[in-house]
Amino acid sequence: GEVVWDGDKIRAVKNFVSLNIRIPHQVFDCSKMGYQYIFDRERNAFNNTLIISPPGAGKTTFLRDITRLLSHQRPIINVLLVDERSEIAAVHNSTPQLDVGQNTDIISNSSKAFAFEQGIRAMRPDVIVVDELAGGEDIEAINYALSAGVAVIASIHAKNIYDLCNKKNFDIIVTKKLFDLFMVLSNLHGPGTVQGIFDSDFKEIAI
Repeated sequence: GEVVWDGDKIRAVKNFVSLNIRIPHQVFDCSKMGYQYIFDRERNAFNNTLIISPPGAGKTTFLRDITRLLSHQRPIINVLLVDERSEIAAVHNSTPQLDVGQNTDIISNSSKAFAFEQGIRAMRPDVIVVDELAGGEDIEAINYALSAGVAVIASIHAKNIYDLCNKKNFDIIVTKKLFDLFMVLSNLHGPGTVQGIFDSDFKEIAI
């Protein structure tokens, strides 16, 4: 279609010639292989985790299942899901259409910056889950959460850790070691294939 601009703002998209309809679905326990590394028993704390995946390799489905498993954690923890585009929980009329766990609070259709700030102030989350980091503002939101003592599990589009290092505005992830754990997904054996799990120094700890 054609994008209609008003200055630097998009006002409309018109003259569509095709539509891409995405239907979210649930794959229970698809993240179990990676999930076991998210909680660090030695530190008794959650690893700040970044899921790296090219488009279509299952990262959102993977992240949805991680959220569900976190919500079933015992003892109970407070999970905040920042569902910026309503793709993970698919909330409709205040009710999630997909299972993200009973102990998960959801903020939908909000910028990451707003959801992180207000969620941390009002909901006292132990872990925040968020999809698709896209730029400097998203990194600032992550930094805000980590400095407040809240663990973050997020995802980003990249083929591997080398692509991640070359992404604009994301060098701070590497230099400041914002994440303790990196999980790389691919389509090698179907969407959600765990290609490798790496620590903050990009040392491979599991395949």
